Amino acid sequence: SGRFGSYHKKIQDWIAKVRGVVETIRKLSDTTIERTEAGCEASKALKKEFSRLQDALGNAPGPIDVYEYQSMVQRAKKDFQRRQQFGDDSPRHAKDKGKNNKEEVQVNSDLLGFDSFLQDISVSDSWSSMILPETRTLKQALNTTNKLAGRVDQFKAHDVAEAVIIKVTEVLGKADIQLEEYTSFVDSMAAPEVTITGAMGGVQLSGRGIRQRYGDDDRGDDGPQDEGDEGSGSMMSRFISDVTSRVSTR
Repeated sequence: SGRFGSYHKKIQDWIAKVRGVVETIRKLSDTTIERTEAGCEASKALKKEFSRLQDALGNAPGPIDVYEYQSMVQRAKKDFQRRQQFGDDSPRHAKDKGKNNKEEVQVNSDLLGFDSFLQDISVSDSWSSMILPETRTLKQALNTTNKLAGRVDQFKAHDVAEAVIIKVTEVLGKADIQLEEYTSFVDSMAAPEVTITGAMGGVQLSGRGIRQRYGDDDRGDDGPQDEGDEGSGSMMSRFISDVTSRVSTR
């Protein structure tokens, strides 16, 4: 819990920051489709927000320092390129992997650190380069050189903004789920439930729903039974007693 607690607030702040940038991009995207000066300015403003988002995605909070984190990103990128070129099961890829075994990054999505899970996911999903294609497309949309009207391409800017929103919304969803899951783990370990032998008497076991066996008294342990009580004894004994009483009254 100590490892998780030291970065819990930073992760929450990071998620809130990224979500705020996404909301800003969403508002600008809605304005870009307006064929007015405001739409043109909104398209230009997207460049700054893309830069802020790129910086946040490339600097996820965690215990891994910047140098090591960037090295992990580069090694993961090279490994991805080799797998794309040669395939996972190709002899060439296996040979390269054997040579560079010390430099390989093994990112297992099932084994995320309590304090480094956001950085682990970032490396695995390549957050640092996630919106680079959209950034290049936006740059082309804002370039007015050799354009007859001398205006930016607002519709292209709108399209790339919507694409970025979809990508980063998925990132936020994954971060929220993992943060909530680890928070529940830490809470359960810090405050365990009442044990059976707890100080307050423990959990009381109930016999409700257990089928009654032949010969058992359905009154349980309420107390001693009187032999003359017609309601005492098993169902069979009460049946015999009832029949006997009816025959004797005739």
